[in-house]
Amino acid sequence: MPKLRLSRLCRDMTKRVLAWYRSGPLRVSTINRQTIRSLNLNNSDDRFIYLSPQPTKDFYYAIIVFIMFGSTGGNVCLALEILYCLMLTPSMTGYAIGMEEALAEVDTNDNLFFRFVRCTKTLFGSVGGGGHTRRQVSSGRGTTKANILQSLINLLKIIEFANTTDDTTIVIAKMTSGVGSGGLYGVGNLIAHEMLHILVITGIVTNRIHVTNTQISRGTATYARLVNLGIRSATHQALLLDWMERLLNLPRQVCENVICETLRDGREVYDTIDTHGRLYGYNYTTGELKVYRMSGRVDNQYPIPQWRMPTADEEYQGERWFMDGYTTSNVDGEFVFFSNRV
Repeated sequence: MPKLRLSRLCRDMTKRVLAWYRSGPLRVSTINRQTIRSLNLNNSDDRFIYLSPQPTKDFYYAIIVFIMFGSTGGNVCLALEILYCLMLTPSMTGYAIGMEEALAEVDTNDNLFFRFVRCTKTLFGSVGGGGHTRRQVSSGRGTTKANILQSLINLLKIIEFANTTDDTTIVIAKMTSGVGSGGLYGVGNLIAHEMLHILVITGIVTNRIHVTNTQISRGTATYARLVNLGIRSATHQALLLDWMERLLNLPRQVCENVICETLRDGREVYDTIDTHGRLYGYNYTTGELKVYRMSGRVDNQYPIPQWRMPTADEEYQGERWFMDGYTTSNVDGEFVFFSNRV
């Protein structure tokens, strides 16, 4: 593509993003005391508040992040099971309620992932239930338990690799490859980016560069819409992000998200706020994370866990997939359904 034409397309897309910013409700690019107060999140009697999608995805990630922080005692394997449920494309309302139910179960030998599936099916009929979704539910009919457990084994190895490389594209490629090739069942480019982002924010992945190496994920509606607008290759879409990051003075991950929101086809989606929880502000340069109450007040007493592997049987329920030498032969032939309609 001629450079002049690409520049014009980037300029036109930037204008569309600015028009989106200036229309509709308040758009928040950074979570801090002032922006939380401006949203009046502390003035609702309802547990869940549904915002129009915000430029920062930190609102969307907050429910996941604080379940990982507050419900694991630093047990990294339990945290990974909580995170891996994201591949089920749940409603964040359903995710929050389903996780509460799953974490409350004590007389079970199931891993948390399988408990979450069972609880959400009981509550909503499927793993994607709960309403107010941010994306189309696409978890499928179900899969084998062996696929889930092997994916968790693979995720632990991918985290180790992510901490040794700055090449985010290779990390994403590993996550989205087949389970037998070391990848994660049910995870495409978009969910892989989101999972990696959360792993960095929570400190499980310590190499922060992976949250600033943001790209527009192949196979997504946004990628296809940009192709239809004439920005037809991953290289040119990366140049679009470079252009917008420089011109708008916004973090790269925010630029990627606002492009997605600007190009939506009118489908109503939401960022879900759990008023019983917390929000965080993450400094993408320094890695500093501040915890906020819904009033906007900084919660300096909130305990951020120090991640560790489980050290005793009573610290963990279910198949101990993280143990050296573990194989999925214990669950051969077992299937987990993601909906009551099978």
